[in-house]
Amino acid sequence: MFAAPFFFAAFALVVFWRKRDIPVVKQYLDGVFRNLSDSTKAFLIILFTDVLCGFHSSHGWEVLMENVFRHLGLPENREAVFSFIAIVPVFMDV
Repeated sequence: MFAAPFFFAAFALVVFWRKRDIPVVKQYLDGVFRNLSDSTKAFLIILFTDVLCGFHSSHGWEVLMENVFRHLGLPENREAVFSFIAIVPVFMDV
């Protein structure tokens, strides 16, 4: 239960103390993305948007939210999950 907050606190400290290394990481990730073929980039973009905002998005969001609840040690609340699914993807799609 304390792993996620500890990770985010440690990540924030690393980002705060090592600001000069952020452009290096950004340049590396940019290079990785630019080296992909155009068809691979298009496939990844379509896959990402379809999973989060597409027709089949409700199951993907349900799995994501259940895993977040489980990871944080919270009881699974189906009403909260379905309320989240009914609101967030709609706002993202608009």
